[in-house]
Amino acid sequence: MLQRRPVPPLIWAVLDEAALRPMGAPSVMKAQFEHLIECSELSHVSLRIVPLTAAPHVGIDGWFTFFELPGRRLAAFAGATLDVGRMIDEQAKAAAVSVRFDRIAAQALNEDQTRDLLKRAAEDL
Repeated sequence: MLQRRPVPPLIWAVLDEAALRPMGAPSVMKAQFEHLIECSELSHVSLRIVPLTAAPHVGIDGWFTFFELPGRRLAAFAGATLDVGRMIDEQAKAAAVSVRFDRIAAQALNEDQTRDLLKRAAEDL
């Protein structure tokens, strides 16, 4: 799906290893790990996992999305539980979200190590 667009978006994703814990049947989890592996092999996708040993880190309190809009305008969305979240479009605050992402990513496994972890997780099911 991501590779079908004429110019696919650049996607840099960092996941906490805790997000990989089994939440369904082994066949479902294996399919999810294999999908993540396939996505991670796309040239416009960077997928990295923050290992459990890195906790606590600045992303432990919840998820967020950071993106760049046309004209190099920065924006972010900070999510929370119960479908409550907020859009961040003030440039200074959006830039701070970018720094937060970089700090989390600095503790993550590299792309190859991430794929290896996902492959081991799929095999262990």
